[in-house]
Amino acid sequence: MDKKVLILLTLAAALSCSAKNNPADSIPAAPSGVSIERSGRTAVRLQWKDNSSNESGFAIWLKSTDNLLSEKKIGETPADVTTFEVTDGLTEDHSYYFGVQATGSSGNSKTVYELFN
Repeated sequence: MDKKVLILLTLAAALSCSAKNNPADSIPAAPSGVSIERSGRTAVRLQWKDNSSNESGFAIWLKSTDNLLSEKKIGETPADVTTFEVTDGLTEDHSYYFGVQATGSSGNSKTVYELFN
């Protein structure tokens, strides 16, 4: 094999390994421990554990138990913020699934849902 080709292949492999090992270039880890607490008649406070060091923020999702196929993004937080207040759009005595998803420049984590009755 030509020496120049071998050097180029070695450099390409090194760069590939470097990119895969750089946490900033990877999809952020999903949050965990999502908890929901009532903060008013039709308001709740979400809290979760941040398991990532490279997220750009968190997306907050809502699903009604009446229609689990319909998902609505209801807000976002900046990186490292692990709480979110939902103050509109909820109906008293209704059940919802709230989801939290870490977002990043290389993609988003899976969404972690918690049921609130």
